[in-house]
Order: sequence, then C-alpha cells, then structure tokens
Amino acid sequence: KGIEIVTMSDIPTGTGMGSSGSFLVASLTALLESQRKRTPPQELAELACHIEMDLAGHPVGKQDQYMAAFGGLTKLEIATDGKTIVSPINISADTLEELQARLTLYYTGITRSASKVLQEQSDALENNHRPAVDGLHETKELGRKILEALETDDLDGFGKMLDEHWRVKKQRASSVTDPAIDKWYTTAQAAGASGGKIVGAGSGGFLLLYSPPEYKSQLRKAMSETGLREMSFQFDFDGAKVLANV
Repeated sequence: KGIEIVTMSDIPTGTGMGSSGSFLVASLTALLESQRKRTPPQELAELACHIEMDLAGHPVGKQDQYMAAFGGLTKLEIATDGKTIVSPINISADTLEELQARLTLYYTGITRSASKVLQEQSDALENNHRPAVDGLHETKELGRKILEALETDDLDGFGKMLDEHWRVKKQRASSVTDPAIDKWYTTAQAAGASGGKIVGAGSGGFLLLYSPPEYKSQLRKAMSETGLREMSFQFDFDGAKVLANV
C-alpha cells in the first residue's frame, strides 16, 4: 500500500533547466493520476508553485512550473498579485522549425544552486538596487519584443535580442556569469552566434546560442574546441502527461 517514486532525467540538477519545477509537476501529475484525478494544467502549475514557493520558501518564479505543465512556446503574463494568464504564441510551423534549427545548446559542466543565485537577485531588488530593478523592467520589454519577433518571423531579430537579454541579465547579480562563461560567449560570437545566454538563473548550466544557418557549422566547431559538449533538444508541446496507468 506504499508508493514508490522513481525519477529519470536527461540532465543533472542545478543546470538552469527548470528541473525542480519539472520534477514537482511530474510528481504531482503521477500522484493525482493514482487517485484518478485529472487536473487542468493551470491548477497543476499553481499547486507546484504553492509547494515550491510558499511551503518550501524557494526564491523562484512561476515560469518553470507553468512551462512544465503546459509545454510548447507559451506566453505567460504574470501580475504583481501572482495571477497568471497563459496563451500560446502565434508562430508558424515553418518559423518554428527554422528556430529549432538555428538554436544550439552546450553544457558548461558547471552545476550550481539556483537558490543562491536567485537569492542574491532577490536581495538586490528588496534593497532597491537600481541596476537590478531597471534590468527587470528591460527584461519585460525585451520579452514583448521577442514575442513580436517570433510572431512576425524575424528570427535574426530574435537572435540579436537574445544577446541584449544576456547583457541585461548580467546586471542583476554578480554571480550570473564568470570569466569562463564570458570567454565561451565571446568565442561563440566570434564564430557567428548573434545571440545567446546562460539558461536559467545563471552561473553555470547550459549555454543557449542562436546563429544564422551559414554560421552553424563553424559555431559548432568553435564550441567543440572549447571543450563544451552540445546537447541536442527539441521543443516539447505536450507538457506533463501520463504515459501509462496500470
């Protein structure tokens, strides 16, 4: 009459890929299914947020849990009271396929506690540190511009804004980057990447890069020579789901 939970993951924890939020959403999906309860994605995401943010007290946002529950390229509008509106991005199948082809992901080999990085950022905001506060406002505006670029098939514009996003992100806290990460990013730009960023809170994990098609092969060669390992990936549009129920 007990419950055994077994987990499998393609990546290690502490790499900025939303593993804690994904784990919570997946676990809740399985536990609710065992009770024959089918829970809507929004309710599932909110339950995961409540556990991680309110009960566990982790200084995280709501995006990881929501993306794990919904999947896809999804727009989240999060109000100051926490209310979240979810809507799909209006992107064509051709643009989506081309975006997938122009993105590459590299593992830095660095794992870190996201909570420590996020806590530094949270403390800066509470102390009204202007670069951190202004950086969040800039990030919000960049999010709107990136959405417009994707919905108007402006992928190269997306790549350039990804670079701008990384510049703004580094203003939030000193722990977001380090000399090794900066060197890898400079190497990527020299090899043709027009934009990129460390995924997640920063300080390690995975480096996401965007490059026009004509620079893809030389970018891969340059990053391989730095010792970074590429991880293949594909967009997921299902979110959390039950594979088998016996």
